[in-house]
Amino acid sequence: MNGDSGAKEVVERWYIALAAGDMDSVIAAFHPEVTASVVGTTPLSGRFSGRDDFVAATIGVLFDALDPEHVRFAQNWSIFSVDGPRVVGLMSGDAVAKNGEPYNSVYCQLFTIGGGQIVEYLEFVDTVRVEAAICDNLLSRPAELRRNPMTIADIASR
Repeated sequence: MNGDSGAKEVVERWYIALAAGDMDSVIAAFHPEVTASVVGTTPLSGRFSGRDDFVAATIGVLFDALDPEHVRFAQNWSIFSVDGPRVVGLMSGDAVAKNGEPYNSVYCQLFTIGGGQIVEYLEFVDTVRVEAAICDNLLSRPAELRRNPMTIADIASR
């Protein structure tokens, strides 16, 4: 699973598929033996071996908890760094969970590409948003009480 000269293009296609809601392409982008990690201590966090395990424990759980009428992922994304097979991207997600909680998050994602697929994936996300919207465990103050939450537009404009 060594590097791929088209690493940036693989990640760009992944973001485009995610923005279009093409989950078959999103999932197919991961190598069957991908090593995937989601940072944090939420029920969706952890280190996963293989695409099936990762999808069942994270992507599947996430999309099952969201109202499909109000899901917009990767409407804004940017690739910040490409170093051989490694790509760093930043993406925003805008959704509403079935429990009514907003699921608006900024993701930092680190990809390693090999053979035209994602062979390693590391994700940083707002774990309080995951707990409130996906796990129905409200840990934060209501959104109207937060001061100036950072968005991807804020980061991209720097």
